[in-house]
Amino acid sequence: MFPIRLTDLVLENMALTVTIVAYSLASFFDFKTREVPNMVWTALLPTALTLTLTRVIFLHLPLKLVVFSVAATFIIALAAFYSGVFGGADAKALICLSVALPVRFKAFYNVFGYLHPLFPLTVFYNSYLLSLAVIARNVIFNVFYRLRGKRLFQGFEEEGGFRMALAFLTGYKASFKTLEASPHLFPMEVFTQSGRKRFKFYASAFAEKKELVDGLKSSLINRDVDIWVSPTIPLMVYMLAALSATALLGDLFTWLVFEALNTLGAIH
Repeated sequence: MFPIRLTDLVLENMALTVTIVAYSLASFFDFKTREVPNMVWTALLPTALTLTLTRVIFLHLPLKLVVFSVAATFIIALAAFYSGVFGGADAKALICLSVALPVRFKAFYNVFGYLHPLFPLTVFYNSYLLSLAVIARNVIFNVFYRLRGKRLFQGFEEEGGFRMALAFLTGYKASFKTLEASPHLFPMEVFTQSGRKRFKFYASAFAEKKELVDGLKSSLINRDVDIWVSPTIPLMVYMLAALSATALLGDLFTWLVFEALNTLGAIH
């Protein structure tokens, strides 16, 4: 018979494994079709619940902390969903994670040395941290676009410097054909009633691309042009990356915060 500590570790790793498998499937479907079949979550949830209840009943996993973690995560996921920050799959993924791994996960290496006691929240904010990599890619695209002698903000002269900077970070210029062909690009410019160009920044996970593109088509005289687009890699992909990285290395976001505070303290 295994010692209790080893048994708990085995169950914890089983929960991690089934969650990573489910997240991988969800990321694949979300990236390819922008829709995640409900069967992914209907398979993960009862499996996760069984493993967690086993740990609570037989291995003394703190029930109050488990309930608090699930409740807090559920509220956050629901708020993110109804505010448009989350899609349905993202909310379901976070809720299922709270059932599978509700409390601090024993990171394999814990290079960063930190872990939030509520593991789902660690994955939640690290997902957004990793998604910032898109900004670096946008900046590189825009720099090379300008180096090729092309103008980034032609027609946007009336936009303020802040909005131009925001566009530079959150989008890049691509051909209209590329926009139509890619399910992961959304138009980031619109025409006003007076025919002037304006940046349009979308925060909603429910933005309908067809409606946006059709509106742009009706305003463009020549479609053989480059327009500002916003890349929308599914958050599910970043959640998978954050789950894997946090389980392996620890809490990157908290480590960065403490490193920044320590650096500021050393300067002063």
